[in-house]
Amino acid sequence: MKSIFLFLGFFLIVATNAFTQITFEDSFCYLSGSITPLPYSGIKRDGRLAPKKSTYFHTEAINSPAFSTIYTDLQLTQSIPNHYQIESLYRRFNPTNGNYQIGGVYTGIVDISKTVLVTISPEGAFIDALEVSLCGYHSGAKNDVHVMQWKIDENMKVTTYRIKPTQTTPIPWVNQASSFYGQRIDTEYQVTPQGQFVKLNEVKYVHVPQTYTYQYLADENSNFWDGNETRME
Repeated sequence: MKSIFLFLGFFLIVATNAFTQITFEDSFCYLSGSITPLPYSGIKRDGRLAPKKSTYFHTEAINSPAFSTIYTDLQLTQSIPNHYQIESLYRRFNPTNGNYQIGGVYTGIVDISKTVLVTISPEGAFIDALEVSLCGYHSGAKNDVHVMQWKIDENMKVTTYRIKPTQTTPIPWVNQASSFYGQRIDTEYQVTPQGQFVKLNEVKYVHVPQTYTYQYLADENSNFWDGNETRME
């Protein structure tokens, strides 16, 4: 029995040491045979339609709030530390407009999660990160409630589509309401040839706040870019 425990302990040590060696470059190489073509739209059921391949890496080398914090409210003003040091790279996009690689990473804690686009150098060094999808659990909805979706086109332009509550008091993901007043905000970013995300433009909709139900935010057959909001001039 003692030998069994010693073997298991040795196995865990070896496995842990091997796992700690996984780098950004290793992760992207692993997905080299499973490239997601551009343009791409991050629909709400994106995770379930992702390629079966995914790989994990340590985020200790990433100096970005996109990985170090998780939002606890729908306004994205309150945050807590993201203690997970291992994340899942589940999509890799190619080609790019420069000498870098780009992919989509899942991160989150318990019932709150998000997708972060991350760029790395050919040597595997972290360059930049951008939050593009945010969702969480709500008891009144069948699926996770989304407050942000995204698209990326063949010119490496990223657009996020956000539904922002107009209420100033933070609204936790888990609450008893069935809807809230909010505003749609579309933000465009350009990925530079150096792999940096640069904000280009922001478009706001509706002068008067619109009612958004949690059912709509969770409906996997609807997407924010198809909304009928009136664009503000």
